[in-house]
Amino acid sequence: MICTVHADTPKPLLLAAWSRSAMLICWATLALVCPTQSASLTLESIDALNLTSHFSVLEDPTQRLTKADVSTQAFNSRFKTVSDPRRGLQLENNTSAFWLKLEVFNPQTNAQIRILEIDNPLLPDVQMHRIDANGHWNSIYTGHGKPYSTRAYDHRNFIFPLQFAGGATGTIYLRVQGIATNSLLTTLWDVSAFEAHERLDYTIQAAFFGFAVAMALVQLALYLATREALYGLYGACVVGAGVTLADRFQLFHTIVPWDGSEWGSGCYIGFVAIFMALVARLVQKHFLTASQFPRLGRAFKGYAVFCALFPMVLLWPGLAADAMPWMLGLFNILMLSTALYLAGRKVADVHHLVAAYAVLFVGLLVVLLDTLGLMGRSTSADTNLLLGYTLSTVLMGYTIACRIAELNRDKCQAQAELAFMQNEAIEKLRHSEVTLEAMVSRRTRELHQAASKLESLSAVDGLTGIANRRRFDQMLQIEWRRAARAKRALSLAIIDVDWFKLFNDRYGHQAGDECLRQLARVFEAGIMRSGDLIARYGGEEFVLIAPDTDASGILSIANYLCQEVFGLSIAHESSPYGRVSVSIGVATDYPDLESTADALLLQADTALYAAKQQGRHRVCASSKQAPT
Repeated sequence: MICTVHADTPKPLLLAAWSRSAMLICWATLALVCPTQSASLTLESIDALNLTSHFSVLEDPTQRLTKADVSTQAFNSRFKTVSDPRRGLQLENNTSAFWLKLEVFNPQTNAQIRILEIDNPLLPDVQMHRIDANGHWNSIYTGHGKPYSTRAYDHRNFIFPLQFAGGATGTIYLRVQGIATNSLLTTLWDVSAFEAHERLDYTIQAAFFGFAVAMALVQLALYLATREALYGLYGACVVGAGVTLADRFQLFHTIVPWDGSEWGSGCYIGFVAIFMALVARLVQKHFLTASQFPRLGRAFKGYAVFCALFPMVLLWPGLAADAMPWMLGLFNILMLSTALYLAGRKVADVHHLVAAYAVLFVGLLVVLLDTLGLMGRSTSADTNLLLGYTLSTVLMGYTIACRIAELNRDKCQAQAELAFMQNEAIEKLRHSEVTLEAMVSRRTRELHQAASKLESLSAVDGLTGIANRRRFDQMLQIEWRRAARAKRALSLAIIDVDWFKLFNDRYGHQAGDECLRQLARVFEAGIMRSGDLIARYGGEEFVLIAPDTDASGILSIANYLCQEVFGLSIAHESSPYGRVSVSIGVATDYPDLESTADALLLQADTALYAAKQQGRHRVCASSKQAPT
């Protein structure tokens, strides 16, 4: 269907006939002296004509020139013909606007209608200006990201129906500005040929997007049935590819009426970046296991995160447009080189991945070369892109299926091996029941023996109920190290019952045991601090550990205990004192981490010997000065 173009406010020509004749003579003279750079086009009876060699181009770095400016004689000489028509129209600077001028002569007497197509749906700003026979401007302002109703014709590309009067020359001005591509393919179609071309284009789109929807639904069904993450991730990649191409093909705008706020012209860049992130994540999860390729797997995960965050660069459209070709190039090189590397490492089913990315590489390479303006635009790059995406999707789906089948085979094999091992273990368990019972019986006896040994090694003295020698030895080492770290004094007292052998000989061992129990109770009652320890050292000897106690402190404690024992008045006729008494040797030291507690024990024992030598029933001390 041909749409009517919109005209600006008419501006009637006020020149008289003689004035127009004079201007024609002047223009003819100027044309001989300074010939124009444009190449006039004569309409012929052909289906489609590439307009590259017929356009004249004017770059507008300031983006301020208007249709009135470029249509003047002053700017006419500044239009340049295309230097290399084989490469198509190349917009070398994405920050500039470009004016394209086309002069068309209709040699026939009747009017003819042609369709002008700009095969680049990502151009954010496209303008078409034309002066009709009455001198009025007919203008259209549209572009990718603008409301779809601004287009002259309902199509993904920019279509402009043009009518050329018979026997006259018409001039068309196109203003284009893009951030996503440097290359343009412009074609002038016969109406019937364009309609056939349009039907074929829609057929190809319907086939691809129908295939994409079917693949996505299949992957969704497989994911819901198996809960296999690879199916879900692959389905997301298929959806990402479909959405990316749908935006490039203007499918959203074509299907959904949209006349509200403008669609962002950089949406395509964002969709491509997200698609690359999904594919990178798929490869990382599918092939680059953490056990086999830890570094490469982390690199792919980082690249996926980078691609996912890349759409934020759209806040700076110029930077995004400059970076996108390099992103595509890096993606192609990374994916294909990784696939080849995995093939060299003999990874299972990776040859399918190589084939998939080789096809996708060719399709994206065409788009990349077209974006950079390094490839001539004689045909649409979108066809190559659709073919690359379709074949790549099929091959990748086959690769996923093979990989999951292999994982399932490995899983079944592992389950079978596990079942065999379980049966073997059960059989061994049955044969070892008798042995196990014997082992249990033996272990029970050993536990009883260990319990008896543990009881004998307990920390409590069985006769007196206070700490025993083993407990004393442990606490002495602990308090020695603690005092060494804190640089505090540590005091020790050794208590011996005077003439205790004679006591046993006279009163019997039971009386001797009872005497020791009474002394133990006196010693426990005489200890005021929780950190002090009284223990039976052996026989009739007791020991006292007094942490953080200097020489005068331990001497006071010892004298108190000596008097308390004497105050019990336990009869002992074999003693010169007529009652039970004790002799005590005390010692004080300031430990360090390089010394041991044996020296302190020896000092206390020496002091005890001195107390006995001096008549017993007394306290003798041996101390060490505090370190300066």
